[in-house]
Amino acid sequence: MRSGFSQTPVWISTEEMAETIGIHPKTLLGLRRKDICPFEEGTHYRRKGATTKSPLQWQPEKTEQAFTSFKRADPAEIETYGGSIGEIDR
Repeated sequence: MRSGFSQTPVWISTEEMAETIGIHPKTLLGLRRKDICPFEEGTHYRRKGATTKSPLQWQPEKTEQAFTSFKRADPAEIETYGGSIGEIDR
């Protein structure tokens, strides 16, 4: 028995993680690339291989907790579609 180690964390694929939290895999990957992101490399996800093109693996408990507690932006604050908030084009 190894001393100093607790139970080894489980790491799952992007597809499995997306299914776990109920979003599309592309949405999960897109969230990871945002300036304001609920996920941190090394805590919530890691690379499966040695290059930046390697598939990601996710730690499900920590990722689900981060996704659930993430403060979402009000769409009216970030998407104006070229007009002012509350302005209606006629």
